[in-house]
Amino acid sequence: FRPFLKLTSGGGGLVLDDFEGIAFLQDDLFLITSRGLLFRAGGALGTGQGATDSFDVFDTGLADTCEVEGLDTIGDTDLAIACKNVYGEGTQRIYAWHAERSELRLLLELPRVAKARPSAILVLADGYVLLSAKNALLQVFDDAGALVRSIELDGQAHKQAEGMGLLPDGRLVIADEGGKKGGRISVYAP
Repeated sequence: FRPFLKLTSGGGGLVLDDFEGIAFLQDDLFLITSRGLLFRAGGALGTGQGATDSFDVFDTGLADTCEVEGLDTIGDTDLAIACKNVYGEGTQRIYAWHAERSELRLLLELPRVAKARPSAILVLADGYVLLSAKNALLQVFDDAGALVRSIELDGQAHKQAEGMGLLPDGRLVIADEGGKKGGRISVYAP
């Protein structure tokens, strides 16, 4: 494999951080760190260069509020950011980042269910899905934040589930780190 994009600092060194989510919004690629630093590589994917030092970094201000784990798009202007740990509280939160105005707002505050700690977020037309690596759990919430369904995943099949997405035909893809046995991608019918 050859990386299609490397984020490099102005001095040419690689950007090293704890990246916790990836999303495409219009022509931009966004990456987010566990401390809420949001990297935007504008149009870098279409260059075919394989590396870029042309990126912007935005501080969402979430470092003192929560540990970020998950990023997805909401429409054409916003990114959904999931918090794994909200410091000092027994809730889960989803924030929205308006990419054009660089503004953060609280989107939903959710009760923590079964001690789940989100590791990924998926935005649906009528709600949200949170994936919890800690206890192999999917939580489906409606757009008002009410829990619609909890789905327990096979813990043997999902060792450290850290990412998810939807294919155009509605199939759900879950990516696992896999521990010592290596990573795994599972695809589920709609």
